[in-house]
Amino acid sequence: MSEKYKPKNIKNTIKNIDTDNIHVRDIRNLINSDSITTDELIKESKVLDKDILEKIKSYKDLDIDYNDWKDLPPLQKNRTDLYFFGQPGSGKTCILASLFYYAHQKGLIKDNQSNREGSKYRDTLINGVKKGILAEGTPTDGVNYIPLDLTNPTNKRIHPLNFIEMSGEKFVSAYKDGIKKDNIGANKYLKNNNRKLLFFVLDYLSFIKDEKSILSQDSMLQNVLTLLSNDNTLDKTDTIYLILSKSDMFPKGENQLDFAQEFVDMKLKNLKNNLKIIQKEHNNNFKIILFPYSLGEIKFRGLLTNFDVTSPKNLIDWICAYSFSEERNWWKKIIGIR
Repeated sequence: MSEKYKPKNIKNTIKNIDTDNIHVRDIRNLINSDSITTDELIKESKVLDKDILEKIKSYKDLDIDYNDWKDLPPLQKNRTDLYFFGQPGSGKTCILASLFYYAHQKGLIKDNQSNREGSKYRDTLINGVKKGILAEGTPTDGVNYIPLDLTNPTNKRIHPLNFIEMSGEKFVSAYKDGIKKDNIGANKYLKNNNRKLLFFVLDYLSFIKDEKSILSQDSMLQNVLTLLSNDNTLDKTDTIYLILSKSDMFPKGENQLDFAQEFVDMKLKNLKNNLKIIQKEHNNNFKIILFPYSLGEIKFRGLLTNFDVTSPKNLIDWICAYSFSEERNWWKKIIGIR
C-alpha cells in the first residue's frame, strides 16, 4: 500500500466518508488508484455497502455543453415558456434533471427535436439521475433551451413547453449591456407572445452555511424580477414559482411547506414583499407559489442514492395546472394506445 495512505490517513479518509465530508469523485479516485481496497472500505465504514461502492466506482462527471444566446434556435410559438433563474449551484439543473427523469419514467414525454442540442441535454440529465450522477450546475455564462411536450398525467392532454435555463448573473448582465442580438434579445427570447412560467431557485443549503449567500441570491433575484417587470414580461406571465431547493436539509420533523414559509418570512422578506408589490402593479396578473424541493438522499456531495418522486411529481402537476394544453381529439380515445 502507498505510504501516502498509511493506517492513520485511512482512518481520516473513512471518517470523512462517514461524515459526508468528501466528494464521491475523490472516493472513486482512491479506489481506482488501489490506495484503499473496497473490502477495507466496507469493513471500516459505517455507511458504505457493495451497492453504493459499485455506484461510486462507476461515477463519471456528466459531459454537458452549454450554449450562448446567439447559438440557440428561436423558441417555438404557441407554447408555454418556462424560465429557470438562479445562481450557479442553486439547484436549477438538478431540479430540471429530476423533472425530466420522473416524466420519462412515467411515460409523460412526447419527443420534440426542434432543438437537437436541447434534447441531447435533456437525455444527458435523465441518464445522470438514472446512474445517481448530478450535474455540477449551469456555469455563469451558460444557457440551455429544451423544447418538450409534456403529457398531463391526469387528463392526458399535451402541454407544449419550452424550458429555458440560465444563471441569474447572465440574465442581469444581458440587461446591463442592453438587449442585443447576441444576448437574451437573440431570436426574440422573452419578447415573443408565448405565456410564461418563471422559476426563481434559491439554495437553502448555502443559506444555512453562509448568511452572505442570502443577500447575494436575494439581490440577484430581485434584480431579475425588476427587469422582467420593467420590460413587460410579467404581463405575459401566469405564475412565479419561488423554489427553495435542497429541502431535505430542513430540520427533521418539520412540515416542509410550513418551514419554507417561515424561512422566507425570516430571511427573504424583502424579496417576498417586492413580489407582492410587483404582482399588484401588474393587476394580480400572475400567481406566486412557494415550493420546497428535494431530489432525495444525496451522499458524498454528488451521488444521488435515493430518488424521491414527491417534488417532481408535484411540480409537474403545478406546471400542467398553469400551462397551455392542446385539446385531445375524440378519435384518439377510440383508436389510441391503451
